[in-house]
Amino acid sequence: MPRRIRINPSFADVDSDLRNLLDSPQADSSVTRIKKILLDIIKNELTPRQSQIIMLYYFQGLTLPQIASSLNLSVPSVSITMKRARYKLFRILKYII
Repeated sequence: MPRRIRINPSFADVDSDLRNLLDSPQADSSVTRIKKILLDIIKNELTPRQSQIIMLYYFQGLTLPQIASSLNLSVPSVSITMKRARYKLFRILKYII
């Protein structure tokens, strides 16, 4: 049986903050550093499917239904993969940032 991921109430806030950070047009060195760290984590720590979904969601701004359609997956499948990827990202980021 697959392990369930529990998401605390602040998870949505962190997700929103991360999306705002990535969308910011600032050339601030701290923002650039965080983006580089995030890309390194996506490249080295996530599965290829998780990386693909994270890139589509955060960097291209697609919604879960749009991602599901483009990858020929169900929306629940994309959602679960996204939750697992975010959990892994945030678990690593909280020690780095």
